[in-house]
Amino acid sequence: MKPGLIFLQLALIAFLSYTLYQKLQVRNNPSIITEEQVRPVAVEGMEHFFEPVENTTISPPGPWEEGSVIYTINSDTLNERFNYEPENTKGTQRIVTLGDSFTYGYGISTENNYPEVMEALFAKNCKRKTEVINLGVFGYDTEASVARYKTRGAKYSPSLVLWLITHNDFTEIREPAGPKGRAAWAEYDRNQNAETFTNALLTTTEEIKEIHGEEGFLDYIKEGMHKISNEYAGNLVVLALPTLESRFKNMLQEFAGERPNTHFFDGLPDYYGEGNRLEGDGHPNKQGYTDIAESSIIIITKEGLSSIKSLI
Repeated sequence: MKPGLIFLQLALIAFLSYTLYQKLQVRNNPSIITEEQVRPVAVEGMEHFFEPVENTTISPPGPWEEGSVIYTINSDTLNERFNYEPENTKGTQRIVTLGDSFTYGYGISTENNYPEVMEALFAKNCKRKTEVINLGVFGYDTEASVARYKTRGAKYSPSLVLWLITHNDFTEIREPAGPKGRAAWAEYDRNQNAETFTNALLTTTEEIKEIHGEEGFLDYIKEGMHKISNEYAGNLVVLALPTLESRFKNMLQEFAGERPNTHFFDGLPDYYGEGNRLEGDGHPNKQGYTDIAESSIIIITKEGLSSIKSLI
């Protein structure tokens, strides 16, 4: 099997695995990700890292709430409408966002993902030009998000990093799951049954936990988060969706207490409970992503964060 196809399969597995948490039926044909849309990237210490292909336009099949969805991938492999110059010579305020499909903007066109909406809101309401650069990629865990910052984000020299953490970050780990993830895909390939596919993914996760133990599994995730300090020492705001389990929120609070210049907030809107989500899926819809963007701006500019507020 070609290496590119192996990484494609891993990306697809990660992209669909959120359904395990929500226990929802997979709503789209898995062929929405093709070998031309993602590719493996060599990163030190990782064998299963992948990124979108630069300068591509992706139109995943629906049906979608918007009618049609178009992802525009810029020259730096980011789900962005624009390219950003690495060297900031104009004194522009820069914010980098990390995360998985919730940051990437699954299910809505590029201009409606939450970093893009934030950038538009800053342009409307902030005197200082502010760029919000979206490094999110579907299927990423904490370790992959740090690798993404290292390979793509560091050159932008952000004053602030926003890291949106989801349930998947605490239930899946990409690197140890690599070979077993391929086995889950092979199972799907044999019978083309989405339920069997998600059951295979669940079994894969449990097998990894048996190898590492529950505590070791979570330690691996926490170590992945702490790797960000090797690449970035500045202001970091960690955001959590309201659906995240309390024990995972506690882990994020501990992480924020251990790393300087780090703040944790779980005050994002309950888009899921308010019905602002994609039909048959756990991701936000257009309004849900807008709510996340608006709340994120409120969080990073609130009075209690004067050190960050002064940057915006």
